[in-house]
Amino acid sequence: MRFIEVFLNPDAIELVGTTKQTKLPLIQFVKTIENKVFVLKEVRTVTSIRKQKVSRLVFYTMYKLKAAK
Repeated sequence: MRFIEVFLNPDAIELVGTTKQTKLPLIQFVKTIENKVFVLKEVRTVTSIRKQKVSRLVFYTMYKLKAAK
């Protein structure tokens, strides 16, 4: 359940480009926890207000790296 902690309390948030297939904006959340860097990527989907739909984040990927010392 680290993804919730990374998403709610990130150390950094960046716009890192777009997805390969759909070309939607890709947002990256980064957090260091216990000497590991967790990276969570989300796709922001924007829908029409006329269609009574709202913007939302969709899970794209998550991975961890060893933290730099």
